[in-house]
Amino acid sequence: MHSLMWKKVRDAQHRSRLSNELMMYHMQVPPEDVTKLAETEIPSSEHFSEDFAKLTFIPRSLKEQDTALAVISMFEDMG
Repeated sequence: MHSLMWKKVRDAQHRSRLSNELMMYHMQVPPEDVTKLAETEIPSSEHFSEDFAKLTFIPRSLKEQDTALAVISMFEDMG
């Protein structure tokens, strides 16, 4: 009984460790991308869509490469 519980605990710890490692890997951003984004002029939110600030806007319509710029644009609009 205890060995089965111990095996389940070890498996859960292993899954947790693996998921943390994957998250850390995918959170890494190359320095070139950071520099490029820092040097880019931040457009207004209307640049992405007229409906960007409305609840009807569909976020999946944004290109993946525009996502970070759109987020920064939202923060700029908020002040």
